[in-house]
Amino acid sequence: MGRPRQWTDKEILDVARTCFLEQGSSVSTVVIAERLNMSHGALFKRFGTKEELMIRALLRPQSHQWMDSLGDGPDERPIREQLVEIAAKMSAFFELLTPAITTLRSAGISLDSMGDRHTVPRPVHGHQVMAGWFRQAQDQGRIRRVDENALAMIFVGGLRSRSFLRHITNNEYPASSIEEHARVLVDTLWAGMAPENER
Repeated sequence: MGRPRQWTDKEILDVARTCFLEQGSSVSTVVIAERLNMSHGALFKRFGTKEELMIRALLRPQSHQWMDSLGDGPDERPIREQLVEIAAKMSAFFELLTPAITTLRSAGISLDSMGDRHTVPRPVHGHQVMAGWFRQAQDQGRIRRVDENALAMIFVGGLRSRSFLRHITNNEYPASSIEEHARVLVDTLWAGMAPENER
């Protein structure tokens, strides 16, 4: 008889994520272990608790990499072009995040219960990073001087609301693609943020 397959953490988390999203937060870890052809005990030895498994499966650190690229502020390309690119990346991120957050909340897991993982909650950090990017664009004279926190709230909120609507309508509404939504959102906001020489 051959040795049992050795699963990497990533492979286990991929399967667990699929189970949680397909069957909800109440899915038994026995089901997850069976899908992996792994013993229930071995699964818990790797991840400790169901809550830990759920958090690690649904909130992958690498899924937040879009934030890292914003820290240096705008590059040399036109601001509008950069914003469309940022919006498309963020929108794709929110499409993955929204069902994950819904599943975590249904399990009673809140941002507060994850407070020891991040000094600043991820949603707050994301807003701050985007506001900082807008502030740098203003300091460079490349967009109008407006309240960067309000601008970030509108920008990020316009992307989050699309993913939320698609989640609750089973991906039926809005029908526009991520790229199309990103372009339309930026075009709409550009009318209010463009510098005087680009109006």
